Amino acid sequence: MAASLASSCGGTAADWTTLITAAKKEGKLTISGPPSPEVNKQVPAAFQKEFGVSVQYIAGASGTTAQKIKSERSAGIYSLDAFLAGGNTMSTVIYQSGWLDDLKSALISPKLTDPSLWQSGAQGAPFVDQPKFDSVANLSIQGQEQFMVNTKLVGNKINGWHDLLDPKWKGKIVAMDPTKGAGLGFNVVVMLEKKFGADFVKQLYKGQGVVLETDDRQAADSVAKGQYAVAIGVSEANGQLDQLIDDGLPVRVVARPNDAPQMISSGYGEVGMMNKAPHPNAAKLFANWLLCPDGNKVWNEANRYQSTRKDVDVKVPDFIKADLSGDYWDTYDWKLLTSNDTDQLVSQLQTDLK
Repeated sequence: MAASLASSCGGTAADWTTLITAAKKEGKLTISGPPSPEVNKQVPAAFQKEFGVSVQYIAGASGTTAQKIKSERSAGIYSLDAFLAGGNTMSTVIYQSGWLDDLKSALISPKLTDPSLWQSGAQGAPFVDQPKFDSVANLSIQGQEQFMVNTKLVGNKINGWHDLLDPKWKGKIVAMDPTKGAGLGFNVVVMLEKKFGADFVKQLYKGQGVVLETDDRQAADSVAKGQYAVAIGVSEANGQLDQLIDDGLPVRVVARPNDAPQMISSGYGEVGMMNKAPHPNAAKLFANWLLCPDGNKVWNEANRYQSTRKDVDVKVPDFIKADLSGDYWDTYDWKLLTSNDTDQLVSQLQTDLK
């Protein structure tokens, strides 16, 4: 096993053997990740089969889990070894709270930071936490749905954001609530505000009487059934959009509108090692495994994400396939997420959309 990892991932067989032995001695790994049944089933099983270390997987929305971690740490409880999350929670809560260890120094092989291995979307190869680039690694790329339409109601009449301002769609648009400051619904609004201005956002959401929703699947179903003509910011995975399409429902996904760039993110694919972890060697082994080809493929296939590694190929639906060769909007840009702009936008949305 150690020799195989050294061959595919770099480092020496002796270093891998030492780390695997230490992780086995701890005997357990506790990780937090997305509320996906497939991830919950596949990722822990693959890691345990490979290394003989049992895995406790805590599934949940990143923000909710982060609040639980905060409460535990305030009480002196350190139960988590590694955290997998979206960029919003990772950058503004987990990282800024000082809960992460230096992951870069824990890498078995310097090969893992070779820029030639990683897609252009993974700054710092593969670290994203500016300016140090040492604590948060990006495992995944995901093209994002911007809005979806009911083809029976809309046909081919809506292909860009400005099309949604037509008075005929007033009261016929639902959107994932952007006032929470996280998630695709919010990321869409950040992009719109930067590209078209605050007046456009207000004209669309307030002027068109957009109905705010908090459940992706419910929003997607409401469009598929014709209750609404358009849904904004519905997550592909949480809304199960490919299933709606496969079932033959009248749904069209717009991920590349004619007046805005494609949006990309890492989904839940940012990973950090928690400091004061109960199983630090298991955490180190897990993080290294996720950045190596075999572990990275397991993670991304379970999530149906593209990989930031150039040598890991994962098939994803065409409508969310990220194209990094052209213009795109990175919703998880670290500088943007950690700027005051996002906090100000949340406050403005909470005022404007009452």
